[in-house]
Amino acid sequence: MFKFSDSKIYATIGLTTFGATGVTVTTGQWYLIDYDFNVATAGDDFCDGKVDGVALGQATGAGASASSSTFSIGFFGTVTGDAYFDDLLVSATAADYPLGAGKVISYVPNADGTHTATTTTIVKGTIAVPVGANVAGSTDVFNWVDARPILGGATDNTRLVNQQTAGATLYAEVDFESTAESVAPRSVEVITADRQASTAAGSFATKLNDNGTEDTIIARTALAGVVTDRYATKHYATMVGGGAWTLTRFNALKARFGYSGDATPDQYWRGIMIEGEFAEAVAVTEGEMLAAMQPGRYPEFRAAEAVGY
Repeated sequence: MFKFSDSKIYATIGLTTFGATGVTVTTGQWYLIDYDFNVATAGDDFCDGKVDGVALGQATGAGASASSSTFSIGFFGTVTGDAYFDDLLVSATAADYPLGAGKVISYVPNADGTHTATTTTIVKGTIAVPVGANVAGSTDVFNWVDARPILGGATDNTRLVNQQTAGATLYAEVDFESTAESVAPRSVEVITADRQASTAAGSFATKLNDNGTEDTIIARTALAGVVTDRYATKHYATMVGGGAWTLTRFNALKARFGYSGDATPDQYWRGIMIEGEFAEAVAVTEGEMLAAMQPGRYPEFRAAEAVGY
């Protein structure tokens, strides 16, 4: 927590119990902040932290009386000010602390994959040609779900992929942009948006295709239809089937929409995005590398470490 009286960030329990030492910060500058906190419902909570790698004094004391599944950032109480937060990485594994520097980059569809939909079971949009045209044989389906930010930041009820006839094995498939990063992501999250044409019950699924292996991101089954856009996310700490992510597998990811056993009302896919979390490498100077190669020394390679959950 930032204390205005001395311009320092502290580890805290609640709003009043501060650690012994804080780190001075100033306005107009970015900081990397790591926090580690443990809620002990039968005893004292504790909180540790670091600001740009400098440790904060640990805070301990009576805190929450029950565990929590929420995480909040921002101002507490009546405060006038501006605070900017860039990437947020969260883990439930104690050994991950400190998460260290990382960045999250988004990727949207940029090409079509292989569609199994036939005739007009799955179409682009809702009305008129080319809107409403069959996706089979198409190469521009991705254009209907590729907005960044997802949904494009504005309401456009016709930009969608539409399964209008049931077919439990039928889907439309899209490919994604490749990353320009030189290292593989440590974790991946998929965000997808959908809705239905009316409030009657229907079904469909959106799936991730990882090297030919499918994994369901979201399945809407026999639920009353939602006519406003809704979102679903799924986190992948590892590749589908296990193993740390590789650049090859990440760049080959595809997504599939369809699989409807009940397409009355029409099932609408409104958008999809993949986010990858990447380590930010720490630069090693030529002098450091030469020093590390002197007799009696071992080469040292430095990199920030983080895993997001």
